[in-house]
Amino acid sequence: MSSLFSIPPDISFADAVFDGMMTSRAAVYRKDQTLDAYGNISNVVYTRLACTLQDGSVVDQMPCLVRNLKGEELNTPPAPASQTSYGIQEFLIFCRLFQVDSPAVPLSIRHFMQILTRTQIAQGVDYSDPNDPNAHAVLYNLTNISNPALFDHHYELAATVLTP
Repeated sequence: MSSLFSIPPDISFADAVFDGMMTSRAAVYRKDQTLDAYGNISNVVYTRLACTLQDGSVVDQMPCLVRNLKGEELNTPPAPASQTSYGIQEFLIFCRLFQVDSPAVPLSIRHFMQILTRTQIAQGVDYSDPNDPNAHAVLYNLTNISNPALFDHHYELAATVLTP
């Protein structure tokens, strides 16, 4: 019999609360690159992937919770104001465990995410095409993937976004 004081502890009572906090939705992408005859990257294409949940069901977007962490500006004074400034914003993303692609492979830092907020979902906003430069798609670059205490309950994904 599992209890709160057993190893691993039974925290299933908190699952409804945890799942209720997942108010954003994320689509997962893989970056495919084509090389030219000289070995230089000539074309980059982002491919949207299907997500396979632990119960075997396949979804096209994952419920998640996004927490905004620190940010940092890369072009700070005394740089001239006429130069373009860039900033790196860091995020922590919580979501249930899942695998991507077909056949299913584990999520890795080679994958990217595009996230819609609760407000965007309510307004009917759809994901922007990351292959269209005029779509202004924002992709979250995964920098770390954590399965806390290896309990297979959820992921904690560290991500950055480079914004002009």
